[in-house]
Amino acid sequence: MRAAIFPKVIVDDWIVKGGPWVDVRSYDSLANAVSAIGSSNVTLFIPNTQTVSSDLTIPENITLYFLYPGKITVNSGCTLTINGGIIASLYQIFDGDGTITGNPKIEAVYPEWFGAKGDEVTDDAKAFHKCISFIKNAIYNKIILQKTTYLVTSYQTSNYILYIDFPVIIEGNGAILKKGQDGYCLVIEGTDTNYLDFVEISNLEIDGNSKGLQCLTLNYIKKVNFKNIKAHNTATDDCISIARSEQVSLNNIEAYEAGSWPLFFHLVNDLRVEGFKGYNSTADIDVIDIKNCENVKLKNIIISNSARYGIRIRNSGLKTLKTLFIENVDITSDWDGISVIADQEDGTSSDIYSIMLLNISTKRIEVTGYSATPVRCVYVSNLKSEDWGGDYATAFKYSEIIKIENSYFDKGLYGICNAQNCKLVSVDGNVIKNVGEGSTINRPVISILNTEHLYVENNVVEGGSKTGYLVEDTSDTKIVPVIKNNKLFNVAELFNGDIYTTFSDGDTTPSVANKKYFKEANTSATSITTFDDGISGQEIVIIFTSDDGTGKSYTTIVHGSGIYLKGGTNVTPDTNTTMSFVYDGSNWYEL
Repeated sequence: MRAAIFPKVIVDDWIVKGGPWVDVRSYDSLANAVSAIGSSNVTLFIPNTQTVSSDLTIPENITLYFLYPGKITVNSGCTLTINGGIIASLYQIFDGDGTITGNPKIEAVYPEWFGAKGDEVTDDAKAFHKCISFIKNAIYNKIILQKTTYLVTSYQTSNYILYIDFPVIIEGNGAILKKGQDGYCLVIEGTDTNYLDFVEISNLEIDGNSKGLQCLTLNYIKKVNFKNIKAHNTATDDCISIARSEQVSLNNIEAYEAGSWPLFFHLVNDLRVEGFKGYNSTADIDVIDIKNCENVKLKNIIISNSARYGIRIRNSGLKTLKTLFIENVDITSDWDGISVIADQEDGTSSDIYSIMLLNISTKRIEVTGYSATPVRCVYVSNLKSEDWGGDYATAFKYSEIIKIENSYFDKGLYGICNAQNCKLVSVDGNVIKNVGEGSTINRPVISILNTEHLYVENNVVEGGSKTGYLVEDTSDTKIVPVIKNNKLFNVAELFNGDIYTTFSDGDTTPSVANKKYFKEANTSATSITTFDDGISGQEIVIIFTSDDGTGKSYTTIVHGSGIYLKGGTNVTPDTNTTMSFVYDGSNWYEL
């Protein structure tokens, strides 16, 4: 039998007797009516106030049909158990200080049945407490709210205002829960040995009302589904906190102004957030904080202001972050827009597999792996970073493979990428402007430390007055990056030059004895026909730094006279490009 909502029906003195519909007034009391009906399938009309003064059970064969102003008052110390159906409109049908429980055959329950006013003045918490208790063992654990503001103040247990420990569906319909005092407003949780099967909440706003502790708290849930949820204005804690749960899906969420994080997740196996708006002006607090989660997908995120990080992902040894996918994000923050950090907890190091960041607009991004277990892969595409300030636009530590492509960078005190203790970094197809803007010294576009391989290709770099090297390697043992097909303007040099030997101006057979890295700096047209003093197996790298005014170097490499080129013809390289060769004991061959 389903619960049904009908318009209020006010009855006079007519009394229905006999058949499948019976008026409770046909009997001396509700208890007598139930006894007389026995096992017959009957709809029992309740048009007036009925009092339960001793324990009473309504069996499943009886449906209670409330006609306004009919209601049941349960006296203190008594229990009314309802196992049948209920039909009623939105007014108070249950009253008294007794207990109402059972396994009702209804599809949903309404706080109004227990006296909720929704007038933003009356404390509706007690009505919610009875509503929650009643629905716990129903066939359908659904609570339906109305488009109004419910003030909730009284504690249900401990410092929890509303507490649910069973699977539940809450249909908000635009309702607002407004906290009347410090406390956790709505807590839904299982236990570490008994996870709740599901929690679904839709179209609900929770107003922290500048009171302490969280608006919405979930723990130990197998499946969570939120849609159109707003939570805000907590004085000392998170707006929304979800922990120790498995499949969590949030759609169209707003959270802002929290004493702690507006949105916090901890130990979630599979997290999906699509459609989020939020901000937080509290000092040193992030907007979205994700800790020790396994698979994370964030999409269509707008963070209009953050006093610290916009999105911070922290993982320790408690959980491996297998996939992190962030797409279509716009973040304004005082610190990094996105921060991913691997750490160590209880002596166990974190592990992060794959990070993909697409269509991101923010000042800065940082990814820091753990030294013993570096991040496997980081892919950044279509990043827009403007005015990123006194740090690098992107920074990476302890990561194996990093690729930044098709992105736009404009104006920063430092460069666009800093990579430390990484294996391979690729910066490909980006537009880069005004590196070093506001600095008193020249700044490199890309800085590396203890990084094994670097590829810088197909970029357009428009340097400013303080743009230094394209690449600066601060390692003790330096590498030579692969640099191809870049268009460079106002860039001082390709590399910091302490690892190179410069050929003499005009030398057509320069010596390459005991070296690998060389620069040419010719001031007029010069044809190099071979390299002297080579030994069999030697590899060399030449950087062409001269500029004849057309973007070409002054140097031509001659094919067929000690040097053999892949194209089979002479080559005049572009300025700020490189060529590599290997010697077989007789001739040099282009690599």
